[in-house]
Amino acid sequence: MAISINYPDKILAGVWQSYTLTSDEGPPEGEVVLDGKPVERRFISMRRPLWKVTFFLPPHSAGKIMTLKFHNGASQIEESKAIEAG
Repeated sequence: MAISINYPDKILAGVWQSYTLTSDEGPPEGEVVLDGKPVERRFISMRRPLWKVTFFLPPHSAGKIMTLKFHNGASQIEESKAIEAG
């Protein structure tokens, strides 16, 4: 697989999120979407092919769905996860 995401067991509202991406085809690009609106996010380079994506989920996001949309080269991934109260 050219791009994949490692999630925690629970995604909690009101805390910073940090997920590891494996991106075999270079730096990932994309967005984190919460309730139809993009969330500010940052990619951090680790040792290749690993990257971190970090972002904050506000406390009012509990019960909503977060969607991650990332791509690199010809590969893409889009996944949605429910957010729990923190």
